[in-house]
Amino acid sequence: NGAIFIFNPRTGQLYLKVIHTSVWAGQKRLSQLAKWKTAEEVAALVRSLPMEEQPKQIIVTRKGLLDPLEVHMLDFPNITLRASELQLPFQSAMRIEKLGDMILKATEPKMVLFQ
Repeated sequence: NGAIFIFNPRTGQLYLKVIHTSVWAGQKRLSQLAKWKTAEEVAALVRSLPMEEQPKQIIVTRKGLLDPLEVHMLDFPNITLRASELQLPFQSAMRIEKLGDMILKATEPKMVLFQ
């Protein structure tokens, strides 16, 4: 299983999207697929938010994610996309027992919101 961390600094909310291994079954070029899947999930989250809660900008911590995200965010011309060199310790976050267990023991893809 894998996970996408989406953090909203304005509200302090952490969206954790768990990607089940079934998504990757039989696929080749997994690193490229992961980038496109991440961009798709971010766009889906933005779409699900009410207009007034949609972000003004999205900061991407992996430069390779910028191009796929630009493609998926074409419906949102008012949202600016920026790359950052900030190295956040996502692997360390997986060591938090609650998060690690949720990701590893997931039996299906799911979105979890932490306040």
